[in-house]
Amino acid sequence: TVSVSALPTSSKSIELKACPGATASYNGAQIAIGATQNFTFKNYLGCDSIVTVSVSALPVSAKSVALKTCPGSMAIYNGTQIPIGATQSFTFKNYLGCDSTVTVTVAALPSSSSSLTLKTCPGTPIVYANTALKAGDVKAFVLKNYLGCDSTVTVTVVALPVSTHSVPLKPCPGPT
Repeated sequence: TVSVSALPTSSKSIELKACPGATASYNGAQIAIGATQNFTFKNYLGCDSIVTVSVSALPVSAKSVALKTCPGSMAIYNGTQIPIGATQSFTFKNYLGCDSTVTVTVAALPSSSSSLTLKTCPGTPIVYANTALKAGDVKAFVLKNYLGCDSTVTVTVVALPVSTHSVPLKPCPGPT
């Protein structure tokens, strides 16, 4: 009496990962993300064995960066000048080798303007920011504010009032 029994077959599942928009390679075949493919091989006993390969997507990264700069200048990100009010995207490889996006927006730092009134005696100059000013002068000075941006101080110089008084004199009777 001869009895025949089947030799064992083998099966295995493998999950591969690929960057979005790319494929994974297995045994010379390119497999798209989301796809599953079966491969038939011979096992150690010479029987067919099935390897089921599925592919999933690796994560991508996205980040937003908000930059600020003084009015009239540009922000610099990754060697690129970006004007105020603009948004620009940069693509880099993340730690898994997939494309990742950094979106940079640029806003203006506040500048300031103020007025200052100085008083001086008529004919006597007054000094502001190493500049001599006289009564009646109005001058705008461009200075840096606490953020390092240009700010305008408008200085107006006014004259102090001059006092004049009459002193009535009443002489005593006599020659002078």
